[in-house]
Amino acid sequence: MSDLDEAIKLRRDVLLLCPPGHPDRSSSLNNLAISLIDRFRQRGIMSDLDEAIELHLDALLLRPPGHPDRSMSLSNLGASLRNRFQQRGIMSDLDESIELHRDALLLRPPGHPDRSSSLNNLANTLGDRFEQRGIMSDLDESVELHRDALLLRPPGHPNRSMSLNNLANSLRDRFLQRGIMSDLDEAIKLYQAALLLRPPGHSDRFSSLNNLANSLGDRFQQLGIVSDLDEAIELHQDASLLRPPGHSDRSSSLNNLAISLRDRFEQRGMMSDLDEAIELHRDALLLRPCGHPERSSSLSDLALSLRDRFHQRGAQSDLDEAFSLYSQLSHLSHAASRSDLRVAKSWAAFADTLNHASALLAYKTALKFLDQQVALLSPSFHHFDVFREAVSSLATDAFSCSVRHGALTTAVELVEQGRAVFWTQLARFSTPLDELSVSGDTGAALAEEFRLSSFRLRNAFDQSTEDQSLQIRQLAMQWDDVVSRIRMIPDFSRFLLPPLFSDLQKAAEDGPVIIVNTSQYCCDALIVLSDQDPVHVPIGITHTEVSDLSSEFQSLSKQFGSLDAQLKLVSILRKLWHGVVGPVVQALEVSNIRRGSRIWWCPTAEFALLPLHAAGAYEKKRDCLSHIYISSVHPHFGNSCSCETAGFTGCVPATFCCHWSRKPRWREAT
Repeated sequence: MSDLDEAIKLRRDVLLLCPPGHPDRSSSLNNLAISLIDRFRQRGIMSDLDEAIELHLDALLLRPPGHPDRSMSLSNLGASLRNRFQQRGIMSDLDESIELHRDALLLRPPGHPDRSSSLNNLANTLGDRFEQRGIMSDLDESVELHRDALLLRPPGHPNRSMSLNNLANSLRDRFLQRGIMSDLDEAIKLYQAALLLRPPGHSDRFSSLNNLANSLGDRFQQLGIVSDLDEAIELHQDASLLRPPGHSDRSSSLNNLAISLRDRFEQRGMMSDLDEAIELHRDALLLRPCGHPERSSSLSDLALSLRDRFHQRGAQSDLDEAFSLYSQLSHLSHAASRSDLRVAKSWAAFADTLNHASALLAYKTALKFLDQQVALLSPSFHHFDVFREAVSSLATDAFSCSVRHGALTTAVELVEQGRAVFWTQLARFSTPLDELSVSGDTGAALAEEFRLSSFRLRNAFDQSTEDQSLQIRQLAMQWDDVVSRIRMIPDFSRFLLPPLFSDLQKAAEDGPVIIVNTSQYCCDALIVLSDQDPVHVPIGITHTEVSDLSSEFQSLSKQFGSLDAQLKLVSILRKLWHGVVGPVVQALEVSNIRRGSRIWWCPTAEFALLPLHAAGAYEKKRDCLSHIYISSVHPHFGNSCSCETAGFTGCVPATFCCHWSRKPRWREAT
């Protein structure tokens, strides 16, 4: 580093000898910027990167259109802005980087010696933007640019293997998005070609072995061709030999080989494959101590293999060890990754299925990780869609588990913590962060520090490698430190913490709040009262029946004008009364909630798409909810209107909605 520091000092001196107007000034600006970028990559000091960008910008101004070195300055500035985007997450830096690389490419037409480099740079930057915004056109263009770069790097070109690998990576990414097998097949052929150019001793041979093995594993998962799996295992074995004890990537190599062996066990039932997978997972776990970003994955993979062996041999020790491994997740102190969330969900589902004592702890852990993941996500619909898909049933299953364990107040807390996961989870997080931003200078500074820390940590998680494990650990500690300081500010002590039942109970001061929940395990209702513990109401309807009623109601809402649709709707309202609302009304009367009082519904999952407030309409007066209580949907629990959650702008059918009616009456449809 002393050599680099001295080089920077010398280049500063050279720049002083090249004042404005000097013919070599642009070269001096460029050289100093490049050295500062080198030091930034070693030490990570942002001021070096910021200064380099300013120097590259000054050099570009001295290289106007027509200057022979303009394309070089455009490319260097674009690369530096991409570096800053990767640190701070400012999308304008990435957008500007793309435009600069486009301009550089225009100055490097077919035949230019640096054209392949520009094609590659633009392709990589578009790939970054796809990761942020999920716009498929960016990924498609990236694929085509990598194709063009490869054509300019024929057999014998020193960068051909890199272009083969880059194009294969983009095609595999597109396969993972669209599932088109031709993309995966082509990626495999490209990875094979790259491997041939990286013989034993080549610095990138391990990467090629690993990439090809993973792609063959993808194809096996799609087509079930066991020869692909056999080849993937051989490649992972070869890769593991290049990662001997002491190598930073050894745990990853061991883990990949173990997963492939477990896949083959599931195909052929050879216990030796499963036994070997378990030992490899054990070895990988030892190399991933507490704080390692991939520790949760290793815990999960070993637990899954032990579960498989328990099912084969029935050894209780294997099952006990599996749950012991899962339970270590609850002690995770740093910010959770998507992998942590996935593993916690797997633990919860497994424990709940076996009615294991750790099930409730598993759901609490998963929901804690859920909140942390929301905090790390950028405000992108692409990220939210991925996240939403991953956690769709978590809150409702947690509620169901809590009820079955008799933890009714916990059920209320957990369903509120994970509420509206399909529609408003990101908004729920952004609100306290926005409030923090306007709470004063300290709050505004902490909010900005939190956003920056979250972006860096999310990027590190997304690009996680064994070599980056120390960096991720440091970023996670910084993130935790910011969160701790935020919680010291008045009114923000519960920042990113689950709600307390005592706070939620205040929402019932205007009338009982009825949480109606459906999950794969059972359906239940809880009545939250302002002055006592929740009241549990078992519901005599199955999850499948609720889903069917929800689908039927949504279909009818689009054809409500016909008599047949009205008759079918009456049937739905009758079923809702007898299966759901009637038992709740009975429990309300037992709890001395007088008739004519206002009650507040908090429906979850498919229940949120059904008109519970209209249950029993057209039945006898005593069997019609609107003649007994005034129904509303509570604005604090769940969404503001159950019909709106179906995706409609207003209540559908509008004539059936009496949420906000002050009088308990039913308005017939006209």
